[in-house]
Amino acid sequence: MVSVYCLTDINGKNYVGTTKATLKDRHTNHKKNSNKSSSKYLDVKNTTIRLLETCNESNRSERECYWINKIDCVNKNKLDKKPSNPRWKEIKREYNLTYAKKNKDKLRKLNTIYNRKIRDYQKTWGGVLDSRRQNDNNLLMIDPNLFLE
Repeated sequence: MVSVYCLTDINGKNYVGTTKATLKDRHTNHKKNSNKSSSKYLDVKNTTIRLLETCNESNRSERECYWINKIDCVNKNKLDKKPSNPRWKEIKREYNLTYAKKNKDKLRKLNTIYNRKIRDYQKTWGGVLDSRRQNDNNLLMIDPNLFLE
């Protein structure tokens, strides 16, 4: 079983999450790693944790999304990253386009390095240099006599 829980800090901010661990263990983990999730927006040292519901692993994401929508919490943006969100594909595509625009030079450099490595590999082991030429034999050219005694 999975627990859906809510962390509430002394300022009234909420964080909704799920866990298979006990609530006490999960609360302790939030306190130790307070800067690694949306809970970093809370005063984690001064929070209480409460059980909202238990559910199965199969509907874990759905139930978490339900509670995130129901409660005013700091991790509302987490919904945008969930495949259960109807707009997920659109949001992901928009994010990828924005990332590509912001990191144009970095991606160009990585693409150049990647293409160089592929060319070096193909020069050594054979194969198609142009991925558009699908009819070429892409098997390695190995002399079978190497394996004969």
